[in-house]
Amino acid sequence: MFEALPQKSLAILESKIRSEIQTSGAEVHVVIDLDNDEASQQRHCQEIQARCLDTWFEISFKATTSKKTSIPYKVKAPQIILDDMPLAEFRKQQNSLAGHGAKSVISHLLLKAGAEAEIQGTALDLINQLRQWVRSHRIPAATQEGSVVIVPETIVSSELTLRSIVTLEEGRWINSEVINNYLVTHALNTGASCGHFPDPLPGVQSRVFYADTTFLPYVVVGKRKWRHNLFDYDFIVIPCHVNANHYVALVANVATFHLESWDSLGNSQDYLRQIMIGWLDNEMSNRQHHGGRQETSTWTTRAAACPLQDNGDDCGVFTLLAATYSHLGVADAYCQGDVAVVRKQLVALAVAMGNLFREGRAWAPFLRMED
Repeated sequence: MFEALPQKSLAILESKIRSEIQTSGAEVHVVIDLDNDEASQQRHCQEIQARCLDTWFEISFKATTSKKTSIPYKVKAPQIILDDMPLAEFRKQQNSLAGHGAKSVISHLLLKAGAEAEIQGTALDLINQLRQWVRSHRIPAATQEGSVVIVPETIVSSELTLRSIVTLEEGRWINSEVINNYLVTHALNTGASCGHFPDPLPGVQSRVFYADTTFLPYVVVGKRKWRHNLFDYDFIVIPCHVNANHYVALVANVATFHLESWDSLGNSQDYLRQIMIGWLDNEMSNRQHHGGRQETSTWTTRAAACPLQDNGDDCGVFTLLAATYSHLGVADAYCQGDVAVVRKQLVALAVAMGNLFREGRAWAPFLRMED
């Protein structure tokens, strides 16, 4: 335990505390003695405490041996998940949700999973219930290094960890894992395409491709040729992590050669759009050079008049919402008032989707109303 820490050298102290946690594996209680009570300093110290707790949580609940987890994490066979249908046929059936944004799709999936009664309280309430449930289902296991606790490292897939779900708490930036994982779920349930299943469905009204947050740095900025055909899609939606502290969405309307940036802080993102335009032009030239569709149109671009956030924490949620509403022609389908509900629904959805994909008994961490 470290107590009565002075405010000075907080970064060094934080590093020492987290190192102590990682070395000992013990829970470390942090009490910071402030020189004054300015709100900004109070928040800064609370953030340090939260990060130290996250470090302890990750160390304590992460499987550290090659042995099987105490709650088996084994993915169901694709035939079971897809009801014995080919993926393309399954996506066609799910295409009934096409034309809906994130709020509608999330609500539909929770109703389908029977989880609507579990959305009580805030995102933090659900996260705390999830933590408690995981703690109560841990099983100690003997190893050469001593006794460790083994639980599943993930809930839904290797791409959505417990540590990522914790970022859905109000007042925190959600991370890229949450955005990427949800957009794959959204694509699967609207008949859209993504990196996991890029082939557009024949006969759909609007062919949408959802990229992930690695697309901008590794494909666009890296000036890599895309392995898919730009002209197979009507819209390409790209969530972007910019300046290491903000999320925005880029939406390329391939049919009209128009690019928009959706920034919930109201920034124009001119430079980002110009980078994207350069990549789009290069893709068009490559396709024409190799005998593809001949196009001579010039791309137009603008910053979209999209809903704005009223704080510095919710850009990731706004980007997720923008990604699913932007191509529908409805710029006012969501607002700041939706964010808290979306955050807690995404926590519940992570567990519901985990139960859908994972073998073994279902996780039931959330208190129902009758409880």
